[in-house]
Amino acid sequence: MDRAALKRQLRDDEKRIVYGIDAAGMDSDGIISLMRVLRDKLRVCIQRRSSSVLMHFLYSNMAQGGKLISDVPIACGRGCSHCCNIWVDAMAPEIFYTVGSLNGQQRRTAGGSVAGAFEITAEKSFDERGDMVTPCPLLAGDDCSVYSARPVVCRTAVSADADLCRRSYREVSGEDIPTPLVWTMLRQGYGIALEGALLHAGLPHHSVEWNSALQRVFVSPDIEARWFGGEDVFAGLPRASNEEPFEIPIWRAMYIEAFGETPPVAKGPLAVP
Repeated sequence: MDRAALKRQLRDDEKRIVYGIDAAGMDSDGIISLMRVLRDKLRVCIQRRSSSVLMHFLYSNMAQGGKLISDVPIACGRGCSHCCNIWVDAMAPEIFYTVGSLNGQQRRTAGGSVAGAFEITAEKSFDERGDMVTPCPLLAGDDCSVYSARPVVCRTAVSADADLCRRSYREVSGEDIPTPLVWTMLRQGYGIALEGALLHAGLPHHSVEWNSALQRVFVSPDIEARWFGGEDVFAGLPRASNEEPFEIPIWRAMYIEAFGETPPVAKGPLAVP
């Protein structure tokens, strides 16, 4: 496809997702378009060695997608932080964007909280964390101190029953959380679009455990620039699963449709014109 055709495709993609992806409508075309748009945003991010442009767009578009399912009742509200006491994972740009949202004083305060949480959860596997109640180090009381910059998984951790969440997350009752399916679809759609864009750009794309990743960012001032240079700066950190998402047929097919090629095992960093 020549440059003019690529530009036309990108304009069409941007129009298709202007109101977000439609989780209720199983919007595979929207996910494919979003993947390509995010891939294009990465060109600027790699030049600047910053995730801001990418993540600002992603979260703004996700908010639009959330409006499409706003009629689905959920029990979540401000001060409801039950789900902030469990394993969380995120991809590198989400982590960098969250830390980058903190001002100097917030960062100094959060540094101690992150180090303390890391001491408790370091090296713990996803399964081992299943019966641990471990508050997110970026909680301020029962409020999220980085709410506008929180990762995708936190934006879609919703429930139809807040008291059941309290029992499950704080009392470790083992009850299943009644998350409406459309919110699960929203999380999967935006998550796979971001992961596909990162993979196509040749950047490390796996989600890693939150506390461990935050700790690395806090002790490594140049870590974001190194990651945009292609270094897997979060290598060795715990992951919820070793499964490669683009080995799953539906996600693999979307990646191929988006980029016209099979998902690579590994690629070098994106060449920026």
